[in-house]
Amino acid sequence: MVTANLQYSLSKITFLFVPIILMIFGFWVQLVDPIPVQKLRIIAFDQLQKIKPRPYKNSPVKIIDIDEETIAKYGQWPWSRSQVAKILKILKATESPVLGFDILFAEPDRLSPKNVIDIWDISEPSVKKIFDQIPDPDLLFSNEMEDVPTVLGLLLTTQKHKTETIIEKKWGMSILGALPIIENHQFNGVVSSLPLLEKNANGQGFLNTSVDHDGVIRRVPLVLPLKTGEVSGTLWIPSFAAELARVRGKKNTYQIKAVKENSDFAIPMLTGFSQIKIDNHLIPTDKDGSLYLWDSGHVPERYISAWKLFEGKVNLEKLNDHIFIVGTSASGLKDIRATPLTANIAGVEVHVQVLEQIFNKQFLERPDWIVGAELVYFFLLCVLTSFFIERVGMKWSAPIAICAIGFPFFCSWVCFFKFNLMVDPVFSSVMILFLYLVQSFFIYLSTEKRRKETRNAFAKYLSPDMVNHIADNPESLKLGGEKKDLSLLFCDVRGFTKISEAYEPEELTRLINRLLTPLTEQILIFKGTVDKYMGDCVMAFWNAPLDDPSHGKNACKAALDMLREVDKLNTKLKQEYKGEQGLFNPLKIGIGINTGECVVGNMGSEQRFDYSVLGDSVNLAARFEGQSKSYGVDIIIGGDTAKLVSELAIVEIDRIRVKGKTESVTIFALIGDESIAVSSEFVTFCRNHEEMMTRYRNQDWVNALNYLGLCEQQSAFFGTKVSGLYGLFNARIRRFQKDPPVKPGRTWDGIFEASTK
Repeated sequence: MVTANLQYSLSKITFLFVPIILMIFGFWVQLVDPIPVQKLRIIAFDQLQKIKPRPYKNSPVKIIDIDEETIAKYGQWPWSRSQVAKILKILKATESPVLGFDILFAEPDRLSPKNVIDIWDISEPSVKKIFDQIPDPDLLFSNEMEDVPTVLGLLLTTQKHKTETIIEKKWGMSILGALPIIENHQFNGVVSSLPLLEKNANGQGFLNTSVDHDGVIRRVPLVLPLKTGEVSGTLWIPSFAAELARVRGKKNTYQIKAVKENSDFAIPMLTGFSQIKIDNHLIPTDKDGSLYLWDSGHVPERYISAWKLFEGKVNLEKLNDHIFIVGTSASGLKDIRATPLTANIAGVEVHVQVLEQIFNKQFLERPDWIVGAELVYFFLLCVLTSFFIERVGMKWSAPIAICAIGFPFFCSWVCFFKFNLMVDPVFSSVMILFLYLVQSFFIYLSTEKRRKETRNAFAKYLSPDMVNHIADNPESLKLGGEKKDLSLLFCDVRGFTKISEAYEPEELTRLINRLLTPLTEQILIFKGTVDKYMGDCVMAFWNAPLDDPSHGKNACKAALDMLREVDKLNTKLKQEYKGEQGLFNPLKIGIGINTGECVVGNMGSEQRFDYSVLGDSVNLAARFEGQSKSYGVDIIIGGDTAKLVSELAIVEIDRIRVKGKTESVTIFALIGDESIAVSSEFVTFCRNHEEMMTRYRNQDWVNALNYLGLCEQQSAFFGTKVSGLYGLFNARIRRFQKDPPVKPGRTWDGIFEASTK
């Protein structure tokens, strides 16, 4: 029997151990995010984009394309800056243009008069004089920029070229949150345009691209860090597209939100940027500050051939309030990129797609919380799959596994098509497939063994037919509960922390055992069920598992006898510690009792369960125990319990709204049993107490204090059971005398809002 149970336990542990290890491994893989996992994920995301590419919407962004035909007409690139300046001169005829150059002007114009003189080695003064009269192309280009808002490109490098003191900074950045550490991009230098051009430019942005391992652009950085060597350490540089959007919006500052640890549902390893605001456009980014490219593919409508612009074959009236990006689609100029939908696309078109997404609010999002959500999703899917596979057996496990493997793809598809969210489907599906294969193997090995062990375990206690039924239907051994009206009791030691400081751990354990033993005995004598011990706290209930028509009365009488047992124990402790200064601290307890509907039954796990109780009435009983200290009474009972024990000595003490509840309840102090209830002392005390409460609720503070004094004197007859109640009401009434709870002429419900549990 013992061997069979041990084998069954080991099999059970092994079966649970596999999914736990798999889940831990899955968490590690998701957090580390190795390259193979990234490859699988981007393949899935690429397929989703191919199924649903971003729909092209007409936007105020056009490309002035230096294409093959333009080069054939106007000569090889690079052109003279005077020729480039003509583009500015032509486009300033439109309303509110913004012009950007996807070109790096890092060197002086090779066709400038000075360079020509040097190249041709001209020494004749008269010839030099003629060349000196020819305008400098770079100066012409710079002057034209004064009339057209212009954004120039720059290139971030790993080698030092320029520092923060040399860059003509045109922007400001306001970062909300902790500055993130960008590990994927480390730049130490910058190659920018000539200072003469930087001077009149309205913005500068980096032209760097970010490609994945396969050379495809899937994310476009909007900001990148540059190490400057200055005190600030890092200068955040905006992208070329971001600068175009900023200049068009006539703003000076980027507003960036950075995710901190322990906020926004972020995982510490994944903290970083989450949003960038440019003008009125709120742009979601990944932790590195990159925008996910939602590819629309190549769209010819984006392009205006430069030669057509020069020859006046473009209707400029239709191009008001546009951003114009000068770039090239000529393959010989080597600005060809790859995107999820297009293997060969002009790099300038990537900038345009970014601006289209910004202006049309067409974003693919993978927010900072998505990895955490995927981890929770993966965990729940593993738990549910493992749970069902174990219970349905080999027959139905395959369909369940297929559904579990396909479900992540379905969720990813819905999130992408409905909400433009990128949720990884591949990883969870692969891990669930592996989980299914491993668990199916264990099911195959353990099914017959489990049946044999079950028969051996129950053969001596059940009939053969019942044993066979359990062996074939192990689900018949399941947890369950029922709804019943119960009376619930919570008992706690007052000032237990202070008491525990006076004892060594072993002595404290013996003391608690000496206290809980007689308290438990009284609960059992009055037909109660001890639910659990929580340190110095006891929870019990009545009317289950056996019916008890007098459950409310038995709970109250048990509580009264528990107080007597505490007094007996204190007497013994006082004698034991006589003469030992500081060791004796009298034990005091507070008790809360409530009656109401609860769910009672076997609760827990399949491996271990307890007969316990759940419900709102349980929480309320615990709140009553907590309030017993505040009100200075030993036992507080709820209104439903009071209806069942009207023959006992009880008095109403308040109407309160306990913490965490919206409805008020009436609470009573339990003072004694039937003999106390019929005594002349209690009858007089009860009458004066009711008068005090009536005057209190009518805001008749003077008479309420008069009756309160009488009650305080008479309460001494009942010991410590209501010792602190009238001190609390005295302080409350005097506070209300100075600051009435409700102004004259208006009603007051008298409900007290409890601020503690």
